[in-house]
Amino acid sequence: MEAINSTPRLICASFGNTLSLYLELTISFTLITFLWNGTALHLALYTSFYAFSILFLGPIVSSWIDKNPKPKLYLSISSIVCFFLTLLQYVYPDILFYLLIVIIKNCFRLTIDPSNMILLKNSSVNLRKNLSYFQMVAQICKMSSPLLIGFYVIHHDPLNILIFISISYLVSFLSYLIFINELVCQPKVNNNSRTNYFNEYRGIIMDKNISPAFILALISSVFFYLSDSQIILKFYEMGLTKSDYGYAMSLSGLSGVVAGFFISKSVLNANIKNILSCLIFRGLGYFLIPASSYAEDIFHIPREYIMYFAMIVMGGAVSINSILLSTYVQYFSSKDNTAKSTSMISSSIGFAMFSAPPVGSFITYYLGLNACFLATSAGILFMVVIFLIKKKDKVERVLI
Repeated sequence: MEAINSTPRLICASFGNTLSLYLELTISFTLITFLWNGTALHLALYTSFYAFSILFLGPIVSSWIDKNPKPKLYLSISSIVCFFLTLLQYVYPDILFYLLIVIIKNCFRLTIDPSNMILLKNSSVNLRKNLSYFQMVAQICKMSSPLLIGFYVIHHDPLNILIFISISYLVSFLSYLIFINELVCQPKVNNNSRTNYFNEYRGIIMDKNISPAFILALISSVFFYLSDSQIILKFYEMGLTKSDYGYAMSLSGLSGVVAGFFISKSVLNANIKNILSCLIFRGLGYFLIPASSYAEDIFHIPREYIMYFAMIVMGGAVSINSILLSTYVQYFSSKDNTAKSTSMISSSIGFAMFSAPPVGSFITYYLGLNACFLATSAGILFMVVIFLIKKKDKVERVLI
């Protein structure tokens, strides 16, 4: 590797893409619900369509990037294509067309995270510290997105926010083009003339080095999205407004920023025990959501305060978990599979987004059970089992 990029440059260049991602996730539900009068089915379709490309194309794209490492080129192309596709969504405001563009756009976005990770890994001495900085940027974008969109929607047409999103993509494109140097490295020779989806996933599962990290990422993501898909519905069921939810999301994002900064300065190891602890804290936040109604009746504490506290707990836990999990995954990666290792997290998120929202809705509305409680309990149980197996085999991995 000849060209070395500074971490601040990478973070600044990726900021536009990161902000665009969270703005799109936030505004899409607003557009589908309030502009096009969409139903819960449309919302489920959106999350499933969004996850489709991540789940079924992620391993192939990431493997191809590892074998043809040109991260600056991929980042530049993805950013400019997403710029034009977002403008198309603004010009043709139709719900079905919008969902179709979501799939196409996400296919290009598949190259962003693996390419950023390749650049980061080849420009960083302290990977965990710089991963935490990346996570802090993501939490800042997550925190500011509801505030920006909420303030804008009050006075303007929510569809116009797509123009701002497209500009953010354009800024990232120009930043990558001007400030980031391309890595000069020898492409990995592909001995297999045919690369397909099942071969790539089989390679992940059969690789004893990276399969534990993939399993952790999968379990954590599935139970997170199974529960998270029900949170906004709980806000509306309790009679809280969109402003209440936006404020709660802002507190959650702020908590994530503080937690990310704390982790970057701490000596917390990225091992299974600490990842399990984060899941338990996140579960505490989920448990507080249905308990908020009882707290108001028994202790006379306003339920929105309990909800805000729950979101603060979850925001910090999610931020710490993301940093530890990313570091855990990257520990097993080499120069030949950095992108693939990064894609494991994206693939697990894709599977979770593809399957969890409809499953959570079915559990809640047809079985009458608490999806948040069941998902968190099952997630913690699975993590405990993995931890006990690791302890029994006396394989304690201290990764940092």
